[in-house]
Amino acid sequence: MIKVGQKVRFNPFHGVRQYGLGSVNDIVDGIVHYVHPTHRWFNVEYDNGGGTQLLGFKFDDIGKTVKFIN
Repeated sequence: MIKVGQKVRFNPFHGVRQYGLGSVNDIVDGIVHYVHPTHRWFNVEYDNGGGTQLLGFKFDDIGKTVKFIN
């Protein structure tokens, strides 16, 4: 089960293509900020270079799009 404070690694631009350049493959580390167990989603706070940002994921993304950091 995912918990607030866990460290994760993911690509915030997964599935986004830049015109003529292909996919963006920037991998970042973040910390789980909020978990909504009833609706099975969570959000992750990460540093985007100019500040922090939140990005939401479904529980089904664990292991696919989002990986735990030991």
